[in-house]
Amino acid sequence: MTGNTNVDRTNFPVVALCASAGGLEAYQTFFDAMPSGSGMAFIVVQHQHYQQGSILNTIIQRGTPIPVLPIGSAMPIEPDHIYVLPSGFEAAIHEGRFELKQITHGSGWPATIDRFLESLARDQGERVAAIILSGAGSDGAAGTDVVKAMGGMVIAQDPETATQAMMPLSVIEAGLADAVLHPALMPGYLFEAFRIGAPLPPTDRPLT
Repeated sequence: MTGNTNVDRTNFPVVALCASAGGLEAYQTFFDAMPSGSGMAFIVVQHQHYQQGSILNTIIQRGTPIPVLPIGSAMPIEPDHIYVLPSGFEAAIHEGRFELKQITHGSGWPATIDRFLESLARDQGERVAAIILSGAGSDGAAGTDVVKAMGGMVIAQDPETATQAMMPLSVIEAGLADAVLHPALMPGYLFEAFRIGAPLPPTDRPLT
């Protein structure tokens, strides 16, 4: 079992991972490099078709020991969990709890990420890290601007590693990215930026 005694369990970082087209590979790479017991909470917000939500939960869970949960209304954000936005919904945060709103037919997803990041930033402030991964369009740029204004940090996927580079590029070109990284390097950056000690490695016997 992993653990981290250096994390304040009542004042933990909240990491939002945002993508659209081509984001699955980036998520898998990120969580493959992220150890359990980090003390961070992770929220996955991706533009999805209506039947993709449970599939995304399952695929992410296959590659990580961190519990993966679909977001539910009034669900609190807790460290060492991954929360995935269900298909057909958008989310907001109020006093550390999720609020869900069903997307109406024909409204599309042009600013789902922007609205979520703005809500998260205003609620959680400097504890927020917004990660913009592969995706088409510019959703996320306005939201990361609010994250920065509220004292949080922004990480963009290196466009050369993204299946669709438009989303990370929009953040980079706006001068909002604190770092531009391959997804495999993002966990290490977060540990350093949030001054979190690395989790203890798993062990099958007492240390002597």
